[in-house]
Amino acid sequence: MVKVYSKALDQSIEINRILGQLEGNTAGPTIIFTAGIHGNEPSGVFALVKVLDDIKSKSIDVRGKVYAIAGNVSALKQGVRYNREDLNRMWNDERVAWLLKEDKIIKNEEDYEQYQLYTIISKILEVDNGSFYFVDLHTTSSPTKPFITVNDTLLNRKFTEQYPVPLLLGIEEYLGGYLIKLH
Repeated sequence: MVKVYSKALDQSIEINRILGQLEGNTAGPTIIFTAGIHGNEPSGVFALVKVLDDIKSKSIDVRGKVYAIAGNVSALKQGVRYNREDLNRMWNDERVAWLLKEDKIIKNEEDYEQYQLYTIISKILEVDNGSFYFVDLHTTSSPTKPFITVNDTLLNRKFTEQYPVPLLLGIEEYLGGYLIKLH
């Protein structure tokens, strides 16, 4: 367990890498939420814990499966964006291939964090069926309205239409190695 602090809420919670998971009684897609890929962005972690608790306490039925995963746990613990390397810029093909090598040498905390995340997500993709949706929660460092950014596919556009916030497309052309680009 790791203690994570939110300055905005002036509150701490203790978390594990897997914040929670739900399986509905009705078939549906699998949604994988990640939050805290940047350790100075704990709001998504707090939100996921609260939403999962609310769903459970109110016995709200979900369709499919929901997973909530904490990203850079070591950076979240310290309240820093990252320790040595930006975990949200490490998800390129070469780096993932390196992660799968048996003789890899872990150079820093983010290597370990990335390996843990990759292992968990790979296991979910192996075990679960159906459509998969990946939602990576972030905050911004300046005042802004909420927005969604996704890889530009018809399936993603249809999924995001149900949320009443602006959709930004094309960001993946400017950012390399971020987590949702891998999927």
